Amino acid sequence: MSDARPDAGPYQPRRYAGLRRMTPPLYRSAEEAEAFEGLPQGMTPWDVFWHLDRAAVPMGYSRVEIDTLRVLFKFSQAQDWAAGSRPIVWPANDTLMLELGLSRTALKYRLRCLASKGLIAFRDSPTGKRYGHRDHEGILILSATFGIDLSPALARMEACERAAARHEMEQGLRRELRRRRTIAVKAVRQAIEVALEYDLPVDLTAPEEGLRALRDIADPWTPIRDVMDAVAEVEGMRDSVEGAVKEALRDQLRRQERGTDGDTVSVHGDVELDPAGPVDRPHIQITTDSFIDKSNYRNAAFRKERRPAADATRSSEAPAAGGSDGAKPETSEQTDRHGHGVDYISRSMALKLMPDAMRDFLAEAVPDPRGAKWSDLVNVAYWHLTALGISEGTWQQACAEIGRNGAAIAVFVIAAKRDEIRKPDRYLRSMAYRAAAGELQLHRSAWGILKGGLGEAGHA
Repeated sequence: MSDARPDAGPYQPRRYAGLRRMTPPLYRSAEEAEAFEGLPQGMTPWDVFWHLDRAAVPMGYSRVEIDTLRVLFKFSQAQDWAAGSRPIVWPANDTLMLELGLSRTALKYRLRCLASKGLIAFRDSPTGKRYGHRDHEGILILSATFGIDLSPALARMEACERAAARHEMEQGLRRELRRRRTIAVKAVRQAIEVALEYDLPVDLTAPEEGLRALRDIADPWTPIRDVMDAVAEVEGMRDSVEGAVKEALRDQLRRQERGTDGDTVSVHGDVELDPAGPVDRPHIQITTDSFIDKSNYRNAAFRKERRPAADATRSSEAPAAGGSDGAKPETSEQTDRHGHGVDYISRSMALKLMPDAMRDFLAEAVPDPRGAKWSDLVNVAYWHLTALGISEGTWQQACAEIGRNGAAIAVFVIAAKRDEIRKPDRYLRSMAYRAAAGELQLHRSAWGILKGGLGEAGHA
């Protein structure tokens, strides 16, 4: 009887129990395993794994596949990678499931994916079980060892090294293209703002529509050619609009020089010659009130606000100059001058209050610290706010209440007692509140620190 079946449909392969179905990728991995001749001189098995892990993204290896490969590498020994041997491991599925946190079905799928991608090969025993034997020197007995062969990973190493280098180069190019695009977009927006500010006769329709129609290139899977085209488009837009704006500015300057426009306003506008403001004002004027509820604040800064009206009445009925004890009353001028104790602290004392890190920072700007001005000390304090954990708003409030010199001294005091102050921002704000209430004595804090004591600020 003939085996031919002319009336049968498409051939359906039969599955035989106990045998692994061989596919072209698995056959190729088995051939690469048979051609294994040992690791190159000076290379370790983990060097091979490092190259595979580094090229996981460009080669398409998933994180679970790399983790599975790492666990398999743990079961191999150095002598297994020598010439004449094979890096075959035989861990049980239960062990791998416990190590990787995978189910049995998921583990089998991952192992087959690794074999299909040419990273491992299967060396099956007649019974389908994994086992191995070593001699008294620890060398594998290949005729009695069956399991998972890791030698195909070495054949993939060179391709992985090239793919990783190409991927890193492409990522660097993407970063540079994104940087160029950001610069070009900002330049286009700046040119549009200049044209609108000085009412220049420039057609802004095309650049405004171009900015609205910009393509998103932040997606890492965007083809590099599309990214390069998008950057070239924005840079061309920048050259066009900047050229038009510069030409319009040049024409306006020519008209002003000829005097054809009569009384015109300079295109340069008014220049602020003192952007930092006076010495006793903050860098930026405070326009918002503090969010802290003063009625529930327990600090001494608000003790004067909570005093009963009778205190004010008694103070108004106090004896005039001379009094019963003959003490001279303090004038308002003296109170304003020495109320916070800032004028009692010289520049040399402020320099001694500064920690070493601040002195080094000052030395970079002023070679001779003895010649430093108060403005230099204020700048040093300002640039160390972030390191101390002090916000810009708290600094502005301190400048408004204590003055910029006093705020700088307060920052130096906080820096000197950094190990004892848990919340420097809150501490400086409390000092500003005390200054507003007329209860801050900053010079006592400075003298206490210089003498090695706790000082007034220690109890603020």
